[in-house]
Amino acid sequence: MLLSGCGSATHTGAMTSIPSAPASAATSSASTDDLPPVVLPTPSGWKTGASSDPGTPAEETFTWSATLSYRDAPFSAPPQTTLNGMSPDDVLVEVFLWRPSPKDVQEGNVSQTPALPFTLDGAAAGQDHPGGDGSRWFQRRLGAVGQRQIDIWVFAGRPHPTTQQVAAAQSVLDGMELPTWPPAP
Repeated sequence: MLLSGCGSATHTGAMTSIPSAPASAATSSASTDDLPPVVLPTPSGWKTGASSDPGTPAEETFTWSATLSYRDAPFSAPPQTTLNGMSPDDVLVEVFLWRPSPKDVQEGNVSQTPALPFTLDGAAAGQDHPGGDGSRWFQRRLGAVGQRQIDIWVFAGRPHPTTQQVAAAQSVLDGMELPTWPPAP
């Protein structure tokens, strides 16, 4: 399994579904041991889930929203089992949010480029991803959101997404809510 994000984090936490609820309900309390994940909207017919196991030495959360069930372990990048189960009409959005470790900062492994807003370009060719064979469209954005880093992965179940797939994925991204985290320990 390939891990996204800071790479130095270890992830063993369970993934839980996020109910369709206001962001305040999903992010109301936080400690350094339980960082709230990004909240993604759940359009009709979509499923959403998340893992907030922060790992060490960095702290990372993971959220997904898709038209199909997520079939991989949290933090899978790429989520190969889920991708293999995609129909041509499916869409998957993954969001990794983390606080860089002191070592990441010291070694300069931190992007200063703002990651948001992220506007999908359905006319662009899909980007390459580990294990990709060109059968699914993929776009990715990695960068800074304040003092944190975010890595967004968007897949469509065909090499060239439909206008509806791009619009649906963009709607999920546009509705994304970043949680408030406590200061680093």
